[in-house]
Amino acid sequence: MELIDNINRLLGDDLKQAIQPGARLKIAASCFSMYAFEALKAELEKIDELNFIFTSPTFVASQVTDKIPKVSLPPFNVRHKAAGRAACFSLAA
Repeated sequence: MELIDNINRLLGDDLKQAIQPGARLKIAASCFSMYAFEALKAELEKIDELNFIFTSPTFVASQVTDKIPKVSLPPFNVRHKAAGRAACFSLAA
């Protein structure tokens, strides 16, 4: 058995080599990012079926709140420089 720690050896590299057109792929993991999808997009578009099982809950009703974080954008302070303009702003949650 080989260890894939996703640091020294990446799972995505192994999947790229192993996924064949028409394959049925089953993955159980705690997450699957959009970056992982993008990296494997060409291979995933060729498979017939993908079953993904989240091993950790992705949505827990007791942790949902109706609070929306506030984001404030102060007025832009524009300073002209010899090479152009600079605009400064910050996001506060």
